[in-house]
Amino acid sequence: MGRHPLFYKQRKLQYHHNYSLIQAFLSFKNRYIVALSPAIPLNKNMTCEYIILTRPLEQAKRFHEQLIHAKIEKNRLIISPMFNIVGLKKNPKINTSTILIFTSENAILNWNCEHKELFSCLCVGRKTTETAEKLGLDAKCLGSNINEFIVNFPISNNQDYYYLRGKNISFDLKEYLLKKNITVKESIIYEQQLNKLNEPTKSLLRSNEKKIITLFSADTAKAIANEMESITYSNVEFLCLSPNIKDVLIKYGFKKIKVSNQQTMDGMLESIKN
Repeated sequence: MGRHPLFYKQRKLQYHHNYSLIQAFLSFKNRYIVALSPAIPLNKNMTCEYIILTRPLEQAKRFHEQLIHAKIEKNRLIISPMFNIVGLKKNPKINTSTILIFTSENAILNWNCEHKELFSCLCVGRKTTETAEKLGLDAKCLGSNINEFIVNFPISNNQDYYYLRGKNISFDLKEYLLKKNITVKESIIYEQQLNKLNEPTKSLLRSNEKKIITLFSADTAKAIANEMESITYSNVEFLCLSPNIKDVLIKYGFKKIKVSNQQTMDGMLESIKN
């Protein structure tokens, strides 16, 4: 099968190392060739890999911007969301004295409440916390990932908690807290609608170009692994946010897998740059 038109563009020469580009200005002086060499530093973050972004569209766009800001070439970034976020337009009855729990900014954005500023919440991740604060909630971040969140979760028998979440979850927080004698109510307020890989991404996977697929959830890992079963792919490597995502890929037989040193967006960014 021929390559997608995306790959017909002539490729620019890339450099992996932080060398200097030597521009020689030649002139004859006293029968000698004099080479003047002002150094133009090349960014060490320039990469020859294509990077496939699989998060839902809004999060993928934000990661795309962060990568460009980190000097990753725009034409090396491919957005192919594996899930669409579909709000269910729910506004469960919750007393304002109840502390809300958000493990994803998608839950905050799809919570159909007109008076969010009346509530306090506990969050996973800096971005989730920032989103809650922008919408008026009194928000506190308990950790950059779910493991840190549960370690820092306050033990209080007199406090009511309400967990607003998506339909698909990789960790049952309500069940975990119940084992700690903490009762939590919950409501599903959005769904993750499965996508197929888009055609530019399929063409890229079939090519001999080096690819890195970024994965932020176990569900996304399962989805893309199932999609790739019908594709003759080559030269693919995965970068995972956490070890449990890597475990999913191993079950599907994938071997070239890296895990971010930190389970954060910044950690993923650093792993790509390095």
